Amino acid sequence: MPPRIWMPNFPLVLRLKAPPRVHPPVQMPPPGMEGTFHTSEIVLETVQQLTKPEMKRFLTAVYGLDVKRINSLNVMGNRRNESSQMPRRDKDFKRFYVKLNQPVELPNIPKSLDIVKRES
Repeated sequence: MPPRIWMPNFPLVLRLKAPPRVHPPVQMPPPGMEGTFHTSEIVLETVQQLTKPEMKRFLTAVYGLDVKRINSLNVMGNRRNESSQMPRRDKDFKRFYVKLNQPVELPNIPKSLDIVKRES
């Protein structure tokens, strides 16, 4: 029997904003400016069921990042009652603040998937 391979089935969103209380502060580029910037802390959002050890293993195995520390925060979805009979609520999610041993280089403006496919 071949070895079993675990393929992740969860959304992972990278937020290009400065984490709170970072020392030294991350110099975020102005919006719309092309280029890259270096940071040693990243903010990721995903499903609530993911744990810190799972996130650390995933970032190390898939992206090859040397993770120093991970903090997590459960965020409740916003509630909306836009003059309707039934109020709506966004999904809850978990936000991970990941501190890395080595800084990574991130783009100021992420490319859309169409541009990436055409370049390949």
